[in-house]
Amino acid sequence: MKKHRVRITQTPGPGYGRLVGVALIATFLPGCLSLLPTAALPPAGTYVPGQLLVEFAAGTSLARMRQEQQSAGATPAKQLASDIWSASVSSGAETRALQSLDRDHDVLHAEPALTIHDDMVGGFTPGPVYGTAPSPGYRVQYTIPNPLYPPSGGLPGQWGVTQVEAPQAWDQGALGNGVEVAVVDTGADVGHPDLVNNLDLKNAANYYDPDKNTLPIDDFGHGTHVAGIIAAQLGTFGTVGVAPQAHVIPIRVMGVEGGTTANVIAGLDHVLQTPARIVNLSLGSTEPSAVEQDEIDKLEQAGILVVAAAGNEALDGNPLEYPASYPGVVSVAATRIVDSSNGSNIQTEHADFSNFNPFVSVAAPGVDILSTVPRQLANGAAASTPDEGAYAYASGTSMATPMVSGVAALILSAHPTWSAAQVKAQLLATAGEPPTANTGFNSFFGYGVVNALAAVTR
Repeated sequence: MKKHRVRITQTPGPGYGRLVGVALIATFLPGCLSLLPTAALPPAGTYVPGQLLVEFAAGTSLARMRQEQQSAGATPAKQLASDIWSASVSSGAETRALQSLDRDHDVLHAEPALTIHDDMVGGFTPGPVYGTAPSPGYRVQYTIPNPLYPPSGGLPGQWGVTQVEAPQAWDQGALGNGVEVAVVDTGADVGHPDLVNNLDLKNAANYYDPDKNTLPIDDFGHGTHVAGIIAAQLGTFGTVGVAPQAHVIPIRVMGVEGGTTANVIAGLDHVLQTPARIVNLSLGSTEPSAVEQDEIDKLEQAGILVVAAAGNEALDGNPLEYPASYPGVVSVAATRIVDSSNGSNIQTEHADFSNFNPFVSVAAPGVDILSTVPRQLANGAAASTPDEGAYAYASGTSMATPMVSGVAALILSAHPTWSAAQVKAQLLATAGEPPTANTGFNSFFGYGVVNALAAVTR
């Protein structure tokens, strides 16, 4: 007999901030195989032609996994996890191979490898945007005077850190204090002065081009920007992250053109071998992946909090984005400044590009966010001295997501024995409502904008 899991979503009732996924087991007798769903490819452009993902039942031998892929006309290409393979077929032969694999009782899921994208809107901009204007040019080099006690309640150019009240949480002794955050993204500038002391390179990995680089070197900038939002260290110049004493584990799964769910799954499986307590996923696809969801389930079962971007397609059909829309994931929407006339009392509202749906858990600043970028991208050349950093503004739920990961790291530094479920509950329970939001849960803000001070003191 073969078992197929069917995932069902239901509309949340009162008190629930996201859809609940239910896994059912449906058992089919051999004589009822005609009732099995026919393998179907997602829309063109959302998957990688000729590349499949195959997840096997626990206990399936290595020899058996290889044999079953070959019997379906697929070539086993790479083992992504103990039970998950990337397989290749001729372009156009995907449906036949998927149908064959689907009939095998050892195969839990067989699906095309999906394309994934970052959740940044547009590219990087040099500013000025808000607060103290940085100097012109792509490289931004300026001084933050004692950022632990910012003047007038605001950090120059870093309205998001101010908005989530991170400095007030630092005053309570919660600065991240060695909490490990895996950033599954485009890698990082491993020598950036704002990051160098807070990167855990021992546990870093590269699943995008492992034959090219040993370290997950970031040649795009997205991962470096995300890492800086989380954990840029306190200093006399540059930027500061929400959790300036947290440690980031950079895991590269994307490049300038994006990546695939095969990359992401390999990266997520790597996280299970690290001391990470939080995973930041500022990436996604508008198509769901059962194999990816199962890998995220493993992380949650291991006590790792998964934080993901809700997506930037609100003005383009507002589709669900994954992994943010899987059950258990903290899905993050973005906010923007409405009124910044008083740097210590910033008014915000929902960012128009930010996806909204019942999966959204919380919101965070995501427009004109200043953070670190690779130094080699500054003006097309490397920084002239070792202590020079490169910085830029960017927008998107990609930027809002690490704000939440940073606050989660502050919570764990204040409550190191808390479980991932407790951290998530605290994020939701202490989120504040922006002036333009409705009371309680809504699909634009989830339970509200995260608040670091409330999260570490209540």
